[in-house]
Formats: sequence, structure tokens, C-alpha cells
Amino acid sequence: KNSSDSGSTWSPVKRLTWNSSTSERPKIAASGTNNIYVTWHDYKTGNYEIYYKRSTNGGSIWEATKRLTWNPTVSVRPMISAQGNKIFIAWRDNPGADFDIFIKVSYDGGITWNPRERVTWGVSASNLYDILTFGPGKVTEVHIFWDEEISTNSEIYHKYGLY
Repeated sequence: KNSSDSGSTWSPVKRLTWNSSTSERPKIAASGTNNIYVTWHDYKTGNYEIYYKRSTNGGSIWEATKRLTWNPTVSVRPMISAQGNKIFIAWRDNPGADFDIFIKVSYDGGITWNPRERVTWGVSASNLYDILTFGPGKVTEVHIFWDEEISTNSEIYHKYGLY
């Protein structure tokens, strides 16, 4: 829903997913005056995968869903951030014994996506909690925060990269 009068009235509900399985944990980001991006994990293929959708007119019309992962293991809990035409989606994936964090980047507003990049190679599960981007201009700083139990306690960790 959206509102053009400070929340006094709202538009009708728009359903963004249509499948017979579970679509969960949506996260949103915005860029410019009308670009809205949403990501979530979905079980429609019999395995949790990461999906993405965008609207370039403030949510009136949503483009077709794009599947971003094709993994034999579970891909869940995506986070999203946008800076200009750059969109960053990070998620948890289970490539081995424990979950690690991966990221995909689009430089054209979500039309095309670069191959996934692995962010963590933890000795225990990396629990993704947030992604932050900033930096107008050509270079964008991307910060990823997670917790991980390396010894006996879960601790907070941070990495950043330039895109």
C-alpha cells in the first residue's frame, strides 16, 4: 500500500507473490523518487531461494519476479540496500557445514546481476543482520554486519567493500 496524504488514506493492497508455497522475510530499499526494490526468500522450487522485484513508479506497477539464486542448499534471509542505480542483496547460504554470507550486485537498477560473491568463510554459522550502503558518486561503500559464534560466545562482526 502507499499513501499520498501523510497516511490518512492508502491505496489498495497489491499482492507481489503468487505461488503455492512459502514466500517470507521481505526486505525493501528505495532509490531516487520512484524506485522501490524488494527481496525475499521463497520455497516454490522445493528449496529456499532468493528472489527480487522492482517498481520504477513508486509501487503502482511491479515488474516480473527475478530469481537470484540457484543453489542445492538453503538460501535465506536476504537484506537489501540501494545507492543510485546500484542494488546490493546479501543473504545466508549453506555451502557446507555452516551458513555463510553471500552478496549480489546490480549496477543497472536490478535489470542484470553480477555473479554472487562470498563474504564470509566462518568456522561457524554467520547470521546476517544488516547491510548498509553510502557514497554518492562513482564509488559506493557497502557494509555488512553479522554475528558469529567463533569461540563460546556469539560476537558481532563487520566487513566493508567498495563498488
